[in-house]
Amino acid sequence: QIAQWNPDVIFVVTYSKSPTPSDVKRQLLENVTWGRISAIQSQRVYAVPDDCNVGALGSWDCPGSRWILGLQWMAKKIHPELFDDLDIVAETKRFYMEMYGLNESDAEEIINQITGDFP
Repeated sequence: QIAQWNPDVIFVVTYSKSPTPSDVKRQLLENVTWGRISAIQSQRVYAVPDDCNVGALGSWDCPGSRWILGLQWMAKKIHPELFDDLDIVAETKRFYMEMYGLNESDAEEIINQITGDFP
């Protein structure tokens, strides 16, 4: 079905620590069969950021407070020219500090553990 759709962009989510979205992305990019898909040919395959290594947070595509980070991140990946002024790292730090009441150091520690294609 995905081959019929022939998407220009693919976002990978696994909801697990193994395989990670980055692992699946790598497998897709190396798979000859998937190589016929536009997103693979143009290398527009992205592992959705995930902060599940930090407590019980998780993938940025799930409904919840961090979903807005996922939407901003996806928008910048799909249309970087329209979101050139968006600093997703700074947005993420501000988000963790405001939403979770973290200090700057703790927010940066979480940011450094985010997996996937972040930033």
